[in-house]
Amino acid sequence: MKKLSRALAALLLASALQLFSPSAFSTAPDAAYERMVDGRIAINYYNYYLQNIIVDARTYLVDELTDTLAKFDKFVAEANYDRGAPGFTDNWRNAKDILDLPTRVPNWYSGADQQLFKTGIDQIRKDTAELIKLCEPLQAYFQYNGGWKDDKCQKYIDARPRLQSLIDDLRKNTDTLDKRALEMALTGEKLLWAQDKPLGYFVSTMKTDTDNAAALEALLKNPELQKTGNTAAATALPQVEKLLATLKDSLAKNAALTTPALSDALKKQKDRFYDMWLKKFIATAEEDTLPALQKGVLTDSDTDRLRADNVARAYDEFIDYYTRDGGIAIKYKRP
Repeated sequence: MKKLSRALAALLLASALQLFSPSAFSTAPDAAYERMVDGRIAINYYNYYLQNIIVDARTYLVDELTDTLAKFDKFVAEANYDRGAPGFTDNWRNAKDILDLPTRVPNWYSGADQQLFKTGIDQIRKDTAELIKLCEPLQAYFQYNGGWKDDKCQKYIDARPRLQSLIDDLRKNTDTLDKRALEMALTGEKLLWAQDKPLGYFVSTMKTDTDNAAALEALLKNPELQKTGNTAAATALPQVEKLLATLKDSLAKNAALTTPALSDALKKQKDRFYDMWLKKFIATAEEDTLPALQKGVLTDSDTDRLRADNVARAYDEFIDYYTRDGGIAIKYKRP
């Protein structure tokens, strides 16, 4: 197995040390983002710091509490207090880790981005702390003998506007920071893969194929295409044909392409990506979906077997091995 060059490996180590050193997170603004010479810090910042905040805030507070409020609102509207209250799960407690994370921003981000991330992260932590403080008494309140029946959920009704305001604020800040950090990480990937000549081509090409498969599936699963006499098919058809042709060209060019830099494990994952999942995706689109689209109307059965997520999963598996060998790429955290 041929490893990355010593020089590149040393640069990776230096970048990793810079990322996690105190100076790497200074809030002092530096020259603009465009001066970045590679994307390691942008990718690592997104992977190993920001997603710990974003994913936990969304999953355990924004999404969890949005569902909880909807459930309690329905309970209050029905005004039937002769039964048990809806359960108040305590998943929100998993967001407490956010409170222990210091505010960090790579010191070479532009002044505007320095301010965006610092302000946004501080606000996320502040909103998280207040939500947890509000949820603690409500958790006890909605126990069997917690008082909700005595006052007909008035304590919840009084707390609800503030809960909603904090959830909305968290949603806005997490979306804003996630979008900007992902833009920077995606740019960082392109810069890094352009420098990582032996393997960068394969990683970037497979990512493009994954994105194109997802775009093709999104076009074909447009519900408008299932309506008789629709006009969407005429617009979608040339777009689908173009994406399909692009995927077929990539399959023909890259399926058998190799390099000594590909380890046995990476080669196995690359072959699996092209020879199994991308090939199957293309065949399904050509055999099941395209003929129906050409007729103007699709049904669920025409798109059921079209699974871009299998292509994405195969790409993620390649990335897993690529990063084990010292490569760097965006890795999306899942709770």
